[in-house]
Amino acid sequence: MDDMKNFNVLILTLVLLLLASCSRAPRTLVNPEWTSKASSYTVVYTEPYIVNQSDFDDDFFDDKEGFAQWFARELSTNLTKLSGIQPQMQIIAEDSLATVAMEYYSNETINVPFPRFAENFQGIVFYIHPIRTNRYMDACYRSRCNSLPNNAFIMSGQFTVLDISTKKILAYGDISSAQTFHFALTKSDWENAVKEMAKNMLENTPLLIE
Repeated sequence: MDDMKNFNVLILTLVLLLLASCSRAPRTLVNPEWTSKASSYTVVYTEPYIVNQSDFDDDFFDDKEGFAQWFARELSTNLTKLSGIQPQMQIIAEDSLATVAMEYYSNETINVPFPRFAENFQGIVFYIHPIRTNRYMDACYRSRCNSLPNNAFIMSGQFTVLDISTKKILAYGDISSAQTFHFALTKSDWENAVKEMAKNMLENTPLLIE
């Protein structure tokens, strides 16, 4: 039994280390042909999925917004600070997306989610889908170990940046943020998670202010 508990602790530790490393070095590729900074851009996203709604309600009990509205506002604020440009934000239904093969670089094509009504958008568009949040409890804590628990709050997603006029992929990849906490989530954990996601989205792109 002890060996099984130790094994479970080891597996959870490896998962948390992997998730934490993803927040520092996201798997993101930027098209080398994307060299000029646009004067505007749009962020289109699907309804964020939150595993424990009570976590958000506990930390934002005085906020009348729901998670989706708060996420959009917080992401827009951080992207504006990082790029110097306030993006247009728009939520779309998940069933409005279709998987389409689009050109990336050197005639390479990649299958990416693309809205069926893409003609409604212009210029540079970020598509984020899916967006998920989850909380992982330290196995050592649940087993009543003597050390402080090292719980993790994960916010993750996938994104694609498209040039609507040329229908070319400018960037794509996975974005994630891992916030650790001992006993309870705080509002700053949510804010820091979105801040890291915004940095990952603009990393190595012409939109990021040096």
